[in-house]
Amino acid sequence: MRARGRDERGAFRVGLATVVVLVGVAASIPFLKMWQASIHRADEGLKVVGQAQDVQAQVLLQNAIRGAEVYFAENGSFMGYGPEVARQFEPSIPYDTSPVAAPGRVSIRAVGETSLVMVTKSSGGGALCAAASSDVLSYGKVDASTPAACTGGWE
Repeated sequence: MRARGRDERGAFRVGLATVVVLVGVAASIPFLKMWQASIHRADEGLKVVGQAQDVQAQVLLQNAIRGAEVYFAENGSFMGYGPEVARQFEPSIPYDTSPVAAPGRVSIRAVGETSLVMVTKSSGGGALCAAASSDVLSYGKVDASTPAACTGGWE
């Protein structure tokens, strides 16, 4: 009789332990879903930050290319348009002629009679370009060295 009582108590304990484990697993499911949702929100937040950094770089390039367009309208050519001349049209922008794009700076490249390309890098690290060729503007997300290479748009 005693052995049977022990067996019943052992079986009861195993059954109780199983129920406790199942309740614990069931109770943890909502917490796992909340954790997954918070990770998703964090990823979305990072995307928004990256988009804001791209927009900031786009505004920089748009202001820079406007100055170049004014120069072209006044002179009939982009020849002679470099960092010193560019600063006369938009003094708030740091210009250079570097072959490597850098954040917060606009690199003026491939200046010709009717075309030029300007490149910068967003704070997030992506290169952006704006090119003028006669009366056509093109945009891209590349570290372009020629107007023909600046394609694809910013979207």
